[in-house]
Amino acid sequence: MAKQKKYHHGDLRAALVERALQTLATSGVYALNLRTLSREIGVSEAAPYHHFEGKDGLVAALAARGFCALADRLGAAGAELDDPFDQMKAQGRAYVAFALEEPGYFRVMFGAHIMDLPDHLRDREAGGAAYGHHARCCARVAASLGVPESAGSIERTAWAVVHGTATLLLEREVRPEESGATVDEMVEDALNVLVAGLASELAMVPVIAPSRG
Repeated sequence: MAKQKKYHHGDLRAALVERALQTLATSGVYALNLRTLSREIGVSEAAPYHHFEGKDGLVAALAARGFCALADRLGAAGAELDDPFDQMKAQGRAYVAFALEEPGYFRVMFGAHIMDLPDHLRDREAGGAAYGHHARCCARVAASLGVPESAGSIERTAWAVVHGTATLLLEREVRPEESGATVDEMVEDALNVLVAGLASELAMVPVIAPSRG
């Protein structure tokens, strides 16, 4: 009989996370089961509960790790660029690349089940750090367009564009090989349309001459 591999303290948590990510990438969050994960990595069914507060605790930990990884990518994307539009596109490319390279994390970070987690398990700081990079970039875009008051609208719309593109690509609803464009080109095209629309809308706003009375 093969000797069962044992995990000393500190290794089990990492092993559970790694195995859970594999399950998430192929089967989704609802397929996660701590007992099944325990059997698959060769530990007792009770062992994971020393590291996670049940399945919810594991899901929360995975989501937090995913958001931290995404924050690192968004923070680095386009950091050397001066033009806010170029930085927005760089962040968009990084966001979609993360979704395609880390489908396990992406699915657990943005699944509807996250909203059902108990408040004490949610790591809002991790998610806020990732979104903060996006929000600050969009604020610079709004300022460059002369409409700083529209920063919130721009950040929501830009996120919807990039997140929607990432989801469509991840679920193979859109296939780059069939469109003749690379993933990066698809992301940039979508954001170019957004920016062109913003510029066009601003151009249509009538300029009111100041009163001389």
